[in-house]
Amino acid sequence: MATDQEKIDQLTAFINREKFSDDKWYGRELNPSARELSSKLEQLFNGCASALIDAINAKASDAQLKKILKTRLSYFNQRDYDTEEKEFICDVFFEIAQILKVDYTDTMRRWLYGPVMATILKLQAVLNPPEVLDTIKLNCSTCGTALDTFIMRKETGIPDFSWNIIQCRNCKDYAMVSYGTNVKEFRHDNYAIVEQLPKHEFTKEQAEIRLEQIRQFRKQ
Repeated sequence: MATDQEKIDQLTAFINREKFSDDKWYGRELNPSARELSSKLEQLFNGCASALIDAINAKASDAQLKKILKTRLSYFNQRDYDTEEKEFICDVFFEIAQILKVDYTDTMRRWLYGPVMATILKLQAVLNPPEVLDTIKLNCSTCGTALDTFIMRKETGIPDFSWNIIQCRNCKDYAMVSYGTNVKEFRHDNYAIVEQLPKHEFTKEQAEIRLEQIRQFRKQ
């Protein structure tokens, strides 16, 4: 189980990285939304993460943290976003829930689809659990924790956009992973994405240099 300090560190890293840059939209096969909207999303999520950090420092319970998530979700007006934007928002909330180690899936389904469809999807998930198409296996070089990535959906024609600098949730060391081509949807365990380096700007060697820089300058 993650310690409070580990959760704070991961939320701080979350605040410090761009979550809605053009590359992130392209990575979802979407044209970037207006800069004003992306900036607003960054502000809303950074405010959410900051509120959670304050709550963790105040020794909030998991139930209290979930209540903060629910309150912060209400700051996002569904009518302001199209379907793809709402799905992106849900994925970022899912990332925060993973950091906190709380189950927030049902709330996100209700926000995205409405209560009736959310119930149907929940039943479908129980009766037909999602299939993992492939697993990218990687072990932390420091503590040996499995930093696995699960490929849930593939679609022909999606390029491999980035080198992903990741941080082990257990020991806080860093590693690098590439998801490959045709990946439409994925989930990951035991790590947080710290930086995504576009492959049209970084060679593998340059990305590895950046990885070492992060290891040196972000040491605990």
